[in-house]
Parts: sequence; C-alpha cells; structure tokens
Amino acid sequence: TGQQVFEGLCTSCHTAGTNGAPKIGNAGDWSARLGQGFDILFKHASEGFNQMPARGGNPKLSDLEIKRAIVYMTSTSGGNFPEPVDENAPKDGAAAPAAADVKK
Repeated sequence: TGQQVFEGLCTSCHTAGTNGAPKIGNAGDWSARLGQGFDILFKHASEGFNQMPARGGNPKLSDLEIKRAIVYMTSTSGGNFPEPVDENAPKDGAAAPAAADVKK
C-alpha cells in the first residue's frame, strides 16, 4: 500500500521535511506540487528531483508502489488523486498470470 511504502521509506524525509522535502500533512508544502499534476509528481519521484534520489533511493520500488505512495502522501496534504490500479491484478475472479507469463 502507499502507506506501507511511505512508512518504510518516504517517512525519513517527508515527515521532517529533510532537504526541503514537502512534509506529509502540510498542504502549504504540497500546494504548488499538486498544481503540477500527478504525472509530474510521479516523474520526479521515479527519476529523482532536487535532493530526492530516484525511486526514493530504492531501485526495487515498482511504478505502482511509487504511485500509491504519492497518492497516500498527497491525500493527507490537500490532494485528491485517484488510487492507482494494478494492471496485473486478477479481474472477475480470474487467477493472476504466472510471473513467467507477464510481459514486461
């Protein structure tokens, strides 16, 4: 979940505002960023921006995990982005595809 990603990684900077990181829950810190839109927030989080390293410093984070963390942080800070959808999740009760069957 976004909360789990936040608590496991993002909290180290986004709780205290380390190196200018916008603090979770502080709408003032996030307002200009929210105005840039979700796609820019995702680009910055995945590629790195200012003092924030790419993928928050964890190259193993998936795009979905990053997107969920963004939604979690922004939803407590004045944002209202929709929860990202896992495109690989089973639909209509179908079994998830085996890892070998998922195309990258």
